[in-house]
Amino acid sequence: MFSSLARFSTLALGFLFWVTLYAPAKQVQKATIERIEIRGNHRYTEDVLRSRVKSNPGDICDEALLKLDLRSLYETGFFEKIDIDEKDGHTGKIVTFQVTEKPVIRALEFVGFEPLRMSDIEAYFKDHKIDFKVEGLFDPSKLRSAQKALEELLAQQGQRPDKLHTEIKQTSPTGIGVRFILDEKNAAPVKW
Repeated sequence: MFSSLARFSTLALGFLFWVTLYAPAKQVQKATIERIEIRGNHRYTEDVLRSRVKSNPGDICDEALLKLDLRSLYETGFFEKIDIDEKDGHTGKIVTFQVTEKPVIRALEFVGFEPLRMSDIEAYFKDHKIDFKVEGLFDPSKLRSAQKALEELLAQQGQRPDKLHTEIKQTSPTGIGVRFILDEKNAAPVKW
């Protein structure tokens, strides 16, 4: 009995081995891209953004290339967030890049900075290559650079930079206002 069971097991294993080696592999067909959409853009035309995307309708939907497209869109510096969504269409995948644009700085105020003048602050920013201005794109790292520069400027003027703080206020769906406040009671704002 044992020998017939051993013979059967050997035959079964041999058959399974043969099937895995010689049976024709089922071809996995990758989906193609039916359409590419870019959603959430307000200030930048779709043509400008599409020029950064190398994937095209009719191409194989390639995750590695889509990641490169994502990186290329981020490198524009226009966006704080980008998501990729893929869904089945009629003839292939519909790829959507959902973008969230960086807000534009619509207003800058400096409160309590007397006796400093606006021209002093502008010159200091320019000398230290601080790109933080009205109509510029808001970037948290640029905000930190601007705040650090203001702290240095205040220290040079004999004022206490530890009293400096910022407020950010949404002024529109794509715009913000930034206030740099030097803690002084009843200080008049200086607008840029």
